[in-house]
Amino acid sequence: MQLEMLGFNNSLIYPNPTNSFINLKIPSKSTFSDYSIVSISGITKKRGTVAPNTSELRINVSEYSKGIYILNYDNNNYRFVVK
Repeated sequence: MQLEMLGFNNSLIYPNPTNSFINLKIPSKSTFSDYSIVSISGITKKRGTVAPNTSELRINVSEYSKGIYILNYDNNNYRFVVK
């Protein structure tokens, strides 16, 4: 799984590429956040909610086939898309 950085504020995703887990550093002062991982063909592979004041999220992607996926992250203060 490889992610292409499309521009976002104060966040970091690593390792990239990966075949097991991705770690998402979440901006400070975050509220409830939603995320989803979507295949390049548009199939939602995973969807979740992140609790307030979470500083890092670890997402298991080991069951995904090799390819390009899109990570959508959105809360009231920040929104980004990583391909």
